[in-house]
Amino acid sequence: MTLEEGSWACHLPEERLDALHRQLVKEEFCVFRLDSIASNADFVRVIKEHLPLNPPIVFGGWEAIKDSLFNGIADLSERKIAIVWKDAHKLMDAEDEEFATAIIVLINVMEDLKTECEKTLRAYLVDDGMYFNTHQRNRAYFEKLHELETEK
Repeated sequence: MTLEEGSWACHLPEERLDALHRQLVKEEFCVFRLDSIASNADFVRVIKEHLPLNPPIVFGGWEAIKDSLFNGIADLSERKIAIVWKDAHKLMDAEDEEFATAIIVLINVMEDLKTECEKTLRAYLVDDGMYFNTHQRNRAYFEKLHELETEK
């Protein structure tokens, strides 16, 4: 398995999850895994449990999450970090705008870490390998994501 340099997301079949993890470790990435996210509340709960946050999130919106995640990863000694998000489509199905915002937050953190800390953050969305390519709402999702990103 070869991981494309500079890619921010990769959609692959769940059976390739272990191979992805092995490859990331081989490439000296610190790997964090996310799972069981079907709502915004799940997203917040899971990142509190599995990602480095500084300061810890108590209350706050997406900006607080972005700042806390950026600071938490910036504080790590590792220079290369990967977030592997299994079944990300569950949040997209349940709350597509929240999913789009979560992805935008990840992209912003990736860009900020690269420019301000010279760190690499990659996010991998893992599902059955076809979901994001064939799902009818996929096109609408990416259009919404683009719309939200250009509104900034």
